[in-house]
Amino acid sequence: MIDRRLIHNFDWGLLLIVVLLGAMGLTTIYSAVTADPPPGPQKVLFYKQMVWFAIGIIVMAASFSFSYRLLDRWAHPIYIACVLLLLGSWYSESLPEAPGVGWFSGRFTFSPPS
Repeated sequence: MIDRRLIHNFDWGLLLIVVLLGAMGLTTIYSAVTADPPPGPQKVLFYKQMVWFAIGIIVMAASFSFSYRLLDRWAHPIYIACVLLLLGSWYSESLPEAPGVGWFSGRFTFSPPS
């Protein structure tokens, strides 16, 4: 059940701005990928952007409903984990690796910028 205080204190202006900027971005991408007839495989970029925009809106709504008092208890472990990840990225720069090899393996890849 949604708490009424959450709806009352929700930042509707921020949501409106995010949706407007996202709609402008989606419109720009759609016009770019359909400019040359026929619209080819680049149209997939528009659909990917739509999916990531929807995921971003969901994450934004979830972060609004998150109790930040919980972070007070976990602040030090989160800080230590972030510092360790930062040091890990510094260490990984000195390791020789093949071009295009990411940090994670599998379907989702994330590699640091070179």
